Amino acid sequence: MAFTFQQPTIGLYTPVLITISQLIGTFLSVPMLKYFEWRKMTLIGGFSLAFMDAMIGMLLYLYEQSDSTQNQDYILLLTCICIMIFMFTFGLSLGSCVWPYISFMMSPSGVTVASVNNWILAGCSIIAFSFVTNAMHSPWVMMFIYMGVTFLLTIVFAVLSINIKGLSVRKVQIQLQ
Repeated sequence: MAFTFQQPTIGLYTPVLITISQLIGTFLSVPMLKYFEWRKMTLIGGFSLAFMDAMIGMLLYLYEQSDSTQNQDYILLLTCICIMIFMFTFGLSLGSCVWPYISFMMSPSGVTVASVNNWILAGCSIIAFSFVTNAMHSPWVMMFIYMGVTFLLTIVFAVLSINIKGLSVRKVQIQLQ
C-alpha cells in the first residue's frame, strides 16, 4: 500500500510482479520435484519462508522508523523484492510440494478436511492481520508472528513427516504404522 502511494507508477505493477514470481517458482517446482524429495523441499521452503517473513517484518519496521523519504523509497523497494522472493520460494516449495505429499499419505477425505482447515485458518489469518495492523498502524508485528508460526510448523512437519521418495503407497503405509 505504501509503495503505491510513494511510487504510484511502479506500485501499479507490483502485484503483477509478485504474482509472476510465484508463477515462475511454481513452474520450476515440477522439475525440482523430479530430483529432490518433497519433504526436503518443504523443509527448506518452510525455513526460508520464515526467514523472509522476518526480513519483511524488519523492513516494514525500518520503514516506519525512518524519517528520510529517500530511505523509505529504498526500504519499500527492498520490501517488494523480499515479497517477490517469498512468493517465488512459496511457489517452489510449500505451494507445490505439500499437497502431493499429503495426498500420497492421506485418503481423499483426509485431504478434503486438510484443505478446508487450510482455508479456514487462512481466513482467520487475514482477519487477524487486519485487526493487528489497524491497532498497530503497521503490519510489521504480524510479519514476526507469521515468522514464528511458520518456523514452528516447519519444525512440527520435520518431526512428524517421513521421507517417501521412491516408496510405493503400500510401503509408505507400512512405514507410518
